[in-house]
Amino acid sequence: LCMVFELMSSNLLNVVKVNRYSRNLTMLALQDMAIQVTSALALLHALQIVHCDLKPENILVRNPAATDVKVIDLGSATSELAGMRNTQMYIQTRYYRAPEIVLGSTFTTAIDVWSLGCVLAEVYTGRPLFPARHESELLLLIRDILGDPPQSVLRAATRRELLVMGVSADAPQLQLRDMRSFAPGRRVPTPANLSTALGCHDPLFVDFLSACLAWDPADRWPALALLSHPWLAPRFRDRFAPHLAPPSVASASAAGDAAGPSATILSPDSAAPPPSSRPISSVTAGSSSTAVSSSMVPLQSTLADVPPSSEHVQELLFRKEDYFTV
Repeated sequence: LCMVFELMSSNLLNVVKVNRYSRNLTMLALQDMAIQVTSALALLHALQIVHCDLKPENILVRNPAATDVKVIDLGSATSELAGMRNTQMYIQTRYYRAPEIVLGSTFTTAIDVWSLGCVLAEVYTGRPLFPARHESELLLLIRDILGDPPQSVLRAATRRELLVMGVSADAPQLQLRDMRSFAPGRRVPTPANLSTALGCHDPLFVDFLSACLAWDPADRWPALALLSHPWLAPRFRDRFAPHLAPPSVASASAAGDAAGPSATILSPDSAAPPPSSRPISSVTAGSSSTAVSSSMVPLQSTLADVPPSSEHVQELLFRKEDYFTV
């Protein structure tokens, strides 16, 4: 038996290590990588497959001079049905592990979306967003940045040793058990919100990560819907799916492709692209627009009138080799 694989260059972890010191990764390059990984997840999720181990090491760079990447390692992948039935599966690398996995709740494809948010945050900053030493600390680091988890999430947990019944003015409530111990005078203040943790003032990027990193899996955007998020939608249609864009946008995309190739991964002389001409309060999908607040809003209100296009799924199925190597 002879097995032939595509020759890849490196993995995204090396990009993270370089960017940790140079900080010269452009936002345009990050968008290109995010679109490709999100597209790979959208394809898997359309087939009801959960990757279960998305992390920088499992995202390979095809060309070190460009932003072409592929998702690998489906060895831990499982069906979404299995996740909805099993609460004791040991999956996902700790830094990218969704809270429902730690709490022992059932899971869906939303755990991959959580990992995507963690990966993009790490690529941007050069360091893990939740560098926990153990699972109980992971939940506390998440709480420090995202705030307290909803009671519905804690009530669904089967690992009750991680929880404690707190005293409330209204009624007793479940809380995370704080098992951290710090030497006197050595505690480092924890960032109070996601924007501070990232050191980023781009509201669209922070909002995109907020769409991925929600305590409740039901509040996370599906991968396919993320392609319609204002942070990704203009770039996705211009570079990756110009035939799905309106004629004026497709013409502009063709002109841009003639002017130059895709963004490079590390480009010190390249500035981040100017903000989209579209207002933050709207996102275009097809010929319709829906309101999107600069703060996170429920997915159902954002895409109530504009569901993700089935053409996107067909496009992903047609180009699946662009996003995966097995």
